[in-house]
Amino acid sequence: MCLFPAYAAPEWPNDTGVLAEGGIVIDADSGAMLFGQNVRLQYYPASITKLLTALVVLENASLDEQVNFSYEAVYDVEEGSGNKVGLEEGDVLSVEDCLYAMLLMSSNQAANALAEHVGGSRQGFVDMMTPASPRSDAPGASSETRRGSTIRSRW
Repeated sequence: MCLFPAYAAPEWPNDTGVLAEGGIVIDADSGAMLFGQNVRLQYYPASITKLLTALVVLENASLDEQVNFSYEAVYDVEEGSGNKVGLEEGDVLSVEDCLYAMLLMSSNQAANALAEHVGGSRQGFVDMMTPASPRSDAPGASSETRRGSTIRSRW
């Protein structure tokens, strides 16, 4: 007779402290879902899109390159998104400083300026984003913006 130890499944926490409406944690090695909350619902990507923007920028620009802020980069932003960094047309920042502003301050102006700098135009940058997306073939996937603004045509 062979005896094998049996282990009960661990108790999953019922209060994770996750304040978002939805979220997921996936084991990178196995692909197994470790935690999921409303994983079948569709949500706007919001600032998650900025992570893909940062990836494309890092693959195509040096951190010390200088980024010029156009009128469109500063003022063509989603209503209510503000300008927390106080950027103005004509400002010049390094790619590194723009990435910090975009990722830490959620600056849509920095996202726009980086897109224009790397892609030649914002649409040019969007064209660069789509193949860079790890799930660009996912149903409903689209990189219509570089900052994750709410666009209903995504679905």
